Amino acid sequence: GLCGTRPIDKISVATSISHLVQVQNVEYPEKLSLVLEPEAASFYCRAMKEQDIAEYAIPQNEIPKSGKYIVVDVGGGTADLSAHGLTYEGNIKILTPPEGSLSGGNSVNQEFMHFLTRLVDDPGFSTYVSTPDNETNAQHKLDIRTIVYNEFEEEKVKFGKTYVSIDNTDMKLNQDKFAYVKLSESFYDFYKQRLEEGVTRMN
Repeated sequence: GLCGTRPIDKISVATSISHLVQVQNVEYPEKLSLVLEPEAASFYCRAMKEQDIAEYAIPQNEIPKSGKYIVVDVGGGTADLSAHGLTYEGNIKILTPPEGSLSGGNSVNQEFMHFLTRLVDDPGFSTYVSTPDNETNAQHKLDIRTIVYNEFEEEKVKFGKTYVSIDNTDMKLNQDKFAYVKLSESFYDFYKQRLEEGVTRMN
């Protein structure tokens, strides 16, 4: 059979399966099953090996064999939350109905882009992407995508990240408190005065 995962949303399981059958051209749809992403994440974490979790703060021997825990699954489009319990037999029980919202990582990028447009006082960067030269416009659009989905994305992932020393008995936490986003030279030159005015205005 084929097992797919889906975020928690308002779309019914039947609709999701129908969509998968159409998009993936599944030959035997009756063998297709869906799992909510928090449940899949829970099973995945339980199956992780020691070398897979070395970068995390909790050593493997401290992961509880039974009890209750919360699964927070923040993806690109959605953020899903679910409470699970572990039985002594190792089975997973869903303790509360899962909840989700369209507040994943992409929404953070969109908010950063809106922040930039307010900073340079140019909604949608309309003047930047509306020059007389089409080739320049294409490059400027690429600049914006690079700033938001490459430069900012990299800083977003690192921001506040916790690093743990090799010796877990003496954890040393180091958190990045600032995000440094590199602007392209053309973007900076184009908006230089507005950037300076925007920073002054926000301070």
